[in-house]
Amino acid sequence: MSSKRILHKLLSKTQNPKQLIGGIAGTFIGVLLLSLAVQIYFEYKSLFKEPKNDFGKQYIIINKKISALNTLSGGISAFSADDIEDIKKLPSVQNVGSFTANRFNVLAELSMGNYSPGIRTELFFEAVDDRFIDNLPEDWGWKEGQESIPLILPADFINLYNFTFAPARGLPLISPNTIKMARFKLRLTGGTGLKEYSGRVVGYSQRLNSVLVPKNFMDITNNALSPTTEKEKKGRLIVEIDQSKSGELYKLIKEKNWETNESRLMTSKFAFLLEMILVAVGILGIVILFLAFFSTILYVLLSINKAKYEIDTLLLLGVPRKHIINWYSVNIGIIYTVIIVTSSALVWFIKSMVADYLGKFGFNITAGINPLTIISAVAALSVVWLIQYLSIRKLS
Repeated sequence: MSSKRILHKLLSKTQNPKQLIGGIAGTFIGVLLLSLAVQIYFEYKSLFKEPKNDFGKQYIIINKKISALNTLSGGISAFSADDIEDIKKLPSVQNVGSFTANRFNVLAELSMGNYSPGIRTELFFEAVDDRFIDNLPEDWGWKEGQESIPLILPADFINLYNFTFAPARGLPLISPNTIKMARFKLRLTGGTGLKEYSGRVVGYSQRLNSVLVPKNFMDITNNALSPTTEKEKKGRLIVEIDQSKSGELYKLIKEKNWETNESRLMTSKFAFLLEMILVAVGILGIVILFLAFFSTILYVLLSINKAKYEIDTLLLLGVPRKHIINWYSVNIGIIYTVIIVTSSALVWFIKSMVADYLGKFGFNITAGINPLTIISAVAALSVVWLIQYLSIRKLS
């Protein structure tokens, strides 16, 4: 019989598997929690950075509160250059833009045919840099001299028309595609004259609740119909932020007593809370892992003391000391390998179930687990195994 088989036979008899169960269970739970925290973190980051759904970007519209003084004076409280600079300094802020409002009057008329009364109403336009507009259509844009103006309407506009305005006025209901085929007659009047254009709806915005026109059209028409020497007042700002780090902007808004849509910050608050939970789960996994490490070390210590007679006998028979050390280390390594494979498979199973569930709500989660999830588990147990190996060398 070879020395390795004798070694295995003698040392195996001294082992008590029941004592090892606690250490194995603790190690498995710790690795599982750590792997889940790492996997969820990368899924969270991939969703936030996915360009198709802009999930990681949050667009906050900010304005100063309207006071009684504004009501009496008729002016707005504009943001100063210092205000805008304070916003730009925040690490979470990626872009800051301002809305430009029309300084001229807008009268829009839509003919509904010979058998239906037309719609005539006053409108207001706003313009903002294209990078802040969602669902930007291909035919968006305007050149000086062009008689047709592209318009982007709020997505809720059609619903408001169909369910409130049209029934009360006896007007026909319209679909989003139908209104795109319509042409509006626009009469723009200001202090220096009148201009007439044809307006056409080219898209709808889920993000902005304004009737949008191209910015260059707004600037040129404002200067042509209502020229002014005053510097343009920035009454409303749109801020693009990393929604996982929006706490600083929210704090600034409160400190400055500005206004924004609180519901738009809910996703950001949820993202911050999720990050804190992930950190807590990761730390818990590491704590459990190292508690299990000490449990395993204690088990090995007791096993070596219990097998002292067998170890001394093996050494007298000429079995190298390193073979005894390797026997303990290899067996622990095999257990850790099984734990990594099992925990990774369980993470994959959990992710598959969650991905199927979230897919029903439009979340696109890729299949499989992130390689860094497995690498983190391997790295954590490799460090634990190395410490245990060095400890066994001293004990034996």
